[in-house]
Amino acid sequence: MPAFVGTLWVVGVVLLVGAVIGQAVTLGGTELPALTSVRLRWTIAGIGVFALLLGSLLFAQNLSATSGAGGGHVAEPPPSTATGSQRPSSPVTGRTSPSASPTPDPPRDPAASQDERTEDPPVIPSPSASKAAPARPAVKARWKGTLLIYSNGAPTGWWLDQVPPAQAVIGDLGLECDCHAGEVVANAIAEWDGPQAPTYQQCSSVSGQLARRALAVTEGTKACLRTQNGRLGSITVTSVAGPYEMNVEATVWDRG
Repeated sequence: MPAFVGTLWVVGVVLLVGAVIGQAVTLGGTELPALTSVRLRWTIAGIGVFALLLGSLLFAQNLSATSGAGGGHVAEPPPSTATGSQRPSSPVTGRTSPSASPTPDPPRDPAASQDERTEDPPVIPSPSASKAAPARPAVKARWKGTLLIYSNGAPTGWWLDQVPPAQAVIGDLGLECDCHAGEVVANAIAEWDGPQAPTYQQCSSVSGQLARRALAVTEGTKACLRTQNGRLGSITVTSVAGPYEMNVEATVWDRG
């Protein structure tokens, strides 16, 4: 096949050269007479190109077949001459190296394996859960002190949004008249039954119940109230001098 391909290339080259120069050509032992006709020269040139292309195609096919046959062979590694009872020698000292046989694993306890399989995976807290909610600032008392609630037949009381509280006709906390003994009236009030005076948070938790305007009280009564401007407060009746006279310990917080 290579000889035939070479012949095609030689013929193609001769035909192309003869067609180009138009004179007699001798190349590689092949002689081509002079070509005087233009049409004949084009025909000879076409035959030469065809011969070159055919030779190149045949050469490529032959080269591909040869590469495929050679690439399919995989060399096998030489067989090892070492037997199972021999140990490789050290390249430096010539001494035999210790056996490379693996050390057997210690026996496992079946009960321990069962425990490992049934153990719950560790719980990883989420970033949102690890962040504690910021503490709300403590609510400061706007005013705290003792008030005298007294009536001689006319309404009387206190405005608790002012510091200190100002006297009023009933106001946020007072007496309506001398006709309801032991009863105070307020803008909004609810009794607190805890052992201590209520805090701001406790009064805030019952703020939805602050709808009554009158509350019967005795010494020791505790209550939450709301002022006209929406502030929360608390009172503790400390003493009762008569049906229409009493002292209360009052606290008004700054947050409404």
